[in-house]
Amino acid sequence: MLASRPVAWLSACVLLGYVAISRAVEDEYPFSTFSMYARHGKSSVSRVAARTRDGHGHPVRSFVDWSCEEEKLDLSVSRCAELGPFDFTGYLDTEDENHLDAHRARAPRGGEPGDAEPVEIVRRVWRLKEQAGPPEVEDCVLHRCTARRASP
Repeated sequence: MLASRPVAWLSACVLLGYVAISRAVEDEYPFSTFSMYARHGKSSVSRVAARTRDGHGHPVRSFVDWSCEEEKLDLSVSRCAELGPFDFTGYLDTEDENHLDAHRARAPRGGEPGDAEPVEIVRRVWRLKEQAGPPEVEDCVLHRCTARRASP
């Protein structure tokens, strides 16, 4: 049956070849065994956020002109070890760190509309529970700063 349809035969060979190479090299681009779907994910995940005085979390990119107590900002996961194990997305943390470095305050901006406000850089951890309902949320303060809200 396949021999009478060369396109189907070629497609089957390509698929089998992809599967064989993926098994041999595991997860080496462009081949993958899609192992991410074979394991159960963690029940806790984190993200770096900017927490305002009212306790709301915002993306770090929502603010500019960052002025923090420390010269070098450290967003590393190890600073929040007291929260226990949680997952994180490294490239998103790096993007936030790059944004903070690129948008440091150059000079005081007193008297202008949209003045800087107190903002804490936190690692926010969401924990899923066995029962249905909203996740538990915990924050680990990384840095205390001031920043201005970015223009929309």
